[in-house]
Amino acid sequence: MKDYFFGLRGAQLERVLTEYGRQYGSDKEAYARATMSKWKSGRTQMSGLVAKRLFSLLPELMPLDKKFELAGNLWRFFGPQSQHSYVIGPETSITEIESIVAARLSQVVLQYQVPDNLKKRFSWLAKGDVTLSERMLNHFRQQEKELVLDKLRSELPVLQRHMRESANFTKSMKQTLTLQKHTVEVWLDASGGATVREGSLKPAFFFRSAKSGTGISEGGWDNLGFFGIVGIIILILVLISR
Repeated sequence: MKDYFFGLRGAQLERVLTEYGRQYGSDKEAYARATMSKWKSGRTQMSGLVAKRLFSLLPELMPLDKKFELAGNLWRFFGPQSQHSYVIGPETSITEIESIVAARLSQVVLQYQVPDNLKKRFSWLAKGDVTLSERMLNHFRQQEKELVLDKLRSELPVLQRHMRESANFTKSMKQTLTLQKHTVEVWLDASGGATVREGSLKPAFFFRSAKSGTGISEGGWDNLGFFGIVGIIILILVLISR
């Protein structure tokens, strides 16, 4: 809120200072105008009383898009968190996995008991407008779910195509999608066909682990196992020593 206040310029700042003078007196307004640059630079510390008075004026004068921006920051800090794991096959319908994940996220997000301190902050931003407060809450609930689903729609078809094209040696892959405080871990099982289930795989050996901007992708030589790999290494060493 302090960053927003000190970022005000022109007519927006004028409205706040004028309203401050109207409610608390012209002398308080004059002091605020004279001290703004010092408050902003940190040379003078704004008192708690002055901060409370000035900041209490902001929600009523704040544009709606800015209220949503600040409410979004609050939601990301106080909102729910969850972690889910699914196993799918290279032929699993994206629509099906999307439907399952959406249902699970709806359960987490919509049934989340919003803490009183978050409710108070949303109510304060909405200036007591209950309808607006609920509108903001519902907006971020729905937005959070849609962001995760958008990731699924864009990422999983790529992994499935890669698995189909490298089916001879890639038996399993994993993609971890993390958005805000939600993590969805999706395992691709080469033998899974078109199935989908909750849970995870525990491959015996991974030959690759590459980080990307969206999570981690891993491929496995499950069919060789640990001793198979060791055998190959010993064979190579023997051939080199000859």
